[in-house]
Amino acid sequence: LPHSCHPAPLLRAARRPPRMHPLATEITAGITAGAAKTLAFYPLDTLVTRREVGRPLLVPRETLEGARPAAIRDVYAGSVLATLGMLPYALLFHTAFYLCEAALARFAISAALVKVCAGTCGAVAAAAADGGV
Repeated sequence: LPHSCHPAPLLRAARRPPRMHPLATEITAGITAGAAKTLAFYPLDTLVTRREVGRPLLVPRETLEGARPAAIRDVYAGSVLATLGMLPYALLFHTAFYLCEAALARFAISAALVKVCAGTCGAVAAAAADGGV
């Protein structure tokens, strides 16, 4: 191939994005997963709670013009606050998890036991921040 058509110069010229610190990656992944879980299951939690207290699942809303039919968005009411509320605990959990995992990785322990211990450490840190410990 002629030099101008060869892909190697193009590959060398392409810049790689800077790599995130593993702790930042851990926290970002954990917060993203927690937010996705909260947004996915919040409507189900709302419907289960309404059923348990004896309210109809989809409640018509009163507006200035009168009652309007219930909408699916009504089961998401409050989900943004629930998602924002889990952020500090996710941050604490994943920070403690990463630090404990890094500390335990230096010992001759099985990888599964390291994950269990790091997960316990993360759970205790998040619970302690909530006043549960």
